[in-house]
Amino acid sequence: MCTEAEVAQIIDDRWRIERQIGEGGQAHTFPVADVNTGATAVLKRLKNPNRLPRFEQEVAAITSLDNPHILRLIAANTTDANPISSPSSASLAA
Repeated sequence: MCTEAEVAQIIDDRWRIERQIGEGGQAHTFPVADVNTGATAVLKRLKNPNRLPRFEQEVAAITSLDNPHILRLIAANTTDANPISSPSSASLAA
């Protein structure tokens, strides 16, 4: 689970973490809100920086897809100690 410090944290001067909604072997998943527009998205944050090569493969694969049933990638940051990806959340955000 995420820490209290992660909730309400602002990522990349854009995304405010609302709460944790999921956790897998590789990452935590959070609903986020754009601090400028209020738009919602889902953010995935790596647990372990050693998984970065796999994460970068995932970002490349998602970027190459174009289907209305697959979330669109809005942004990816792989330079941080905890890389993130933010796919559009039209069907996932509460």
